[in-house]
Amino acid sequence: MGSSESAKSERTDRGRPSPWRGPWPAVVLAALCYANTIPNDFTYDDLALVKVARAERFKELFWTDWWKLASAPDDLNPKRDRLYRPLTLLTFAAQHALHGLHPAGYHVGNVLLHVVATFLVWSLARRLIYPPEAGRTARDDALAALAAAVFAVHPIHVEAVANIVGRAEIMSAIGMLAGLLVLTRPGTAPGAGRALRAAPWFLMALLSKENAVCYPAIAVLALLARPPTGRPGGRRWIALLAILVLPLLVYFPLRYMALERHLFRAQPAELVMNPAATAEGMQCLLMPLTILGHYTRLLIVPARLSCDYGLAILDPEHGVTGMTVLGAAATIGLLGGLAGWRSRASDPAPPAARLAAILCTMFLASYALISNTVLRIGVSLGERLMYWPSVPALLLLAVGLGAAWRRWVEPGGLLAHRARLLRGLGALLALALAVRTVVRNGDWANNLELFGTDVRTYPQGAHLHKAYAFELLTSWSNAAPEDRPGLLLLAREHLDRSLEIYAGGAEALAVRASVRAQMGDREGAMTDIEAALQLDPQLRVGHQIHAKLLFGNEVEAQVAELRAQVTSRPTDAVARRELGELLLRLGRCPPARKELEEAVALAPQDVAAWRALAKVLALTDTRDRAVAAFQRVLQLAPDDWEAHANLVTLLAQRDPRATLEHAQRAYALQPGEPRNAINLAEAYAINGRTAQAIAMLQAVEQGLAPDSPLRAVVAQRLAYLRQR
Repeated sequence: MGSSESAKSERTDRGRPSPWRGPWPAVVLAALCYANTIPNDFTYDDLALVKVARAERFKELFWTDWWKLASAPDDLNPKRDRLYRPLTLLTFAAQHALHGLHPAGYHVGNVLLHVVATFLVWSLARRLIYPPEAGRTARDDALAALAAAVFAVHPIHVEAVANIVGRAEIMSAIGMLAGLLVLTRPGTAPGAGRALRAAPWFLMALLSKENAVCYPAIAVLALLARPPTGRPGGRRWIALLAILVLPLLVYFPLRYMALERHLFRAQPAELVMNPAATAEGMQCLLMPLTILGHYTRLLIVPARLSCDYGLAILDPEHGVTGMTVLGAAATIGLLGGLAGWRSRASDPAPPAARLAAILCTMFLASYALISNTVLRIGVSLGERLMYWPSVPALLLLAVGLGAAWRRWVEPGGLLAHRARLLRGLGALLALALAVRTVVRNGDWANNLELFGTDVRTYPQGAHLHKAYAFELLTSWSNAAPEDRPGLLLLAREHLDRSLEIYAGGAEALAVRASVRAQMGDREGAMTDIEAALQLDPQLRVGHQIHAKLLFGNEVEAQVAELRAQVTSRPTDAVARRELGELLLRLGRCPPARKELEEAVALAPQDVAAWRALAKVLALTDTRDRAVAAFQRVLQLAPDDWEAHANLVTLLAQRDPRATLEHAQRAYALQPGEPRNAINLAEAYAINGRTAQAIAMLQAVEQGLAPDSPLRAVVAQRLAYLRQR
């Protein structure tokens, strides 16, 4: 860099700024990189959520959880995540009113929102990296442009932009960024008025996605990055903080009421989706490090991407892996960055070390909720979850590059003569990121393409194999007759692989039962579906497939006949109970529940009616009522082993002692039932009696038929307990 170029780089903003250091290059890159998502179809969770968003359902959209409306009334998953994102759903409703269920419009919406977010990232970077009050230089504007450009094209953001429901991430980030920009406006320190103007933006972020709960900490940190004249002092901090928490005081009561008196998920995440949910002991330390390692790798080298990082892409039993080591290195780096807090806070602009410390803290505050340390969430990790946390991470990158450039590349530096080469390499790196993003957008064209690509990238992913098999089955009905056998065979292969990885996958077993039935193997299908229901008695799809195998196409006639009996004899408790039991077997839970509630009202001593009602209550996410109903069964019939067995499942997470008592009683009443032996082993394990759990599972393994799907489940569980 020559002397004239150096002088130019030191020129302040009083001169005419270079367009290359403004927001427009990043904004254009954001639009161009994601333009090829517009022809894409709905993918992953898109259609389930978008199709329920209607303007006329405003009240429902605002007063219910993210997944409840997306589920059919008779297919509500009691293990679903408890999410509250009404504002995102309302944007879907607004778009549906404009163009219906045409995916292109929703994709255009996401691209435009990403463009807005990119502009706001540039604005925040420009304000934080070197405040205008301190005399910003053209070089500092270049750092802001760099951070925004990398944000615009980074492949880790594909899932948030290409996946329509990823809009929640983008809208939440926009709310956070806009609130911070209002709060950190150049000039005097923010007062109550400015904080009140920022509050609606933070509330918007919260109502778009719950990860915005970190905003009070982020706001304080952003203010600490300001010059002394731009920070509140003394009592103004207290007033400012009091106003900043106002959106939380609005949000949490709304969330609590909308989620039916829950703030978080009611049950632990499924192992296949979040292996960290089962981490114990040393695993509780190693798994978060492994997760951070994956996120670090995705930020630095985003070559291998996936829409799912469940079992066994991550597995607590793997112990220390390369990703664990990388996560530990990232942790050390972040902790080292915090040392910059020792720098003076009175400088007009914070030195690079202090700004790095602020950004490290900002990243940690943003990352905490998705780290699976403070709270076990529904997934182990997800690329979309890094949309907002990538903002402080990329600002930190820009600050680090700026400091390195000043030291090594500016005139007098060791690499000054390589300045042009280094700029060229940086441009090539940005181009590589952009190309990877464009290619990855194509993977999100449809579910078949997405899961097919990702299962090849991560062949160890149990959920990916199951999801790909499901998409193959979905395409089977529309395939040419000569292609159908091949699709069934391929689906079967992927389901087999999913079950090899995770033998306890009840849903994969149920889907494989359906495939085997289509292939003419009815006996094998019954074996699979019975094993699936033993593993998860509350598996709705399992009950539906089981009923289809049992009754075939004649079941609707039986339903109609029983309905006629109930209509003609409305006080006939037996007819109502039989109708409710049949509807329960078919997985039609709401009508089954109605009939069974009528049956127990008409015949309070009918044990079978109470048992069926308890089952349907467990399937419809009314756990407390299900427990009470099974306890009523035991009052009427103390030796009902099935009631004891169901209580084992329902009480496992809340009352280990009662779980063991019911497991022991069920096993004593029906020792030949594998489900009871497995339940007893699990109850021993929950109560810390590992040796007894191992002995029980060994006995179960010896008693199972060689071709039983449960053998692999027991073998995997034995291996895990022995390692402990």
